[in-house]
Order: sequence, then structure tokens, then C-alpha cells
Amino acid sequence: MKITVEKVAKELGVTPPTVRNLIDNGQLPIAAVMETGSRKKYVILPKPLYEATGIKIGYEPPAPVDYDRLAETLAEKLKELI
Repeated sequence: MKITVEKVAKELGVTPPTVRNLIDNGQLPIAAVMETGSRKKYVILPKPLYEATGIKIGYEPPAPVDYDRLAETLAEKLKELI
């Protein structure tokens, strides 16, 4: 799924030029910017977008895992098998 500056602007409630300016100024580190001559192309990255804004477009954060509980449960199951 392509995430556009327009989609991000709509989600944030600002204009696309505002999003571009924030990205260009380093205040919104959510995109890779490619310059070709006098034009710029903004490639919005889903994970940084989520981390910076909480917006989930094309990214689902991993579920937290309680490793201590998982280890205890596995140990109990192994004891049952032995």
C-alpha cells in the first residue's frame, strides 16, 4: 500500500505542504526524500510514521510478549511430558 503525503496530512488534520515542510525540516522523520533536479519525491515509511504519530497505515506494531510467563508455561509442559 502506498502511503501518500496527502493521506498523512488528512490523518494529521493539516495540509500536504505542512507535512512536506515538517519532513524537510526534520520535525517529522517519517519519510525518505529523493530529489531529482528541482523535484522531491516523499516515500512515507509505515513504521516511522506509526512511531512518530501513532498512525497505523500499512504497519501493525508487534504484540508484546511476556517471555517469563512463556518460559514458565513451557517448563510446566515439559515436566508433564517427562
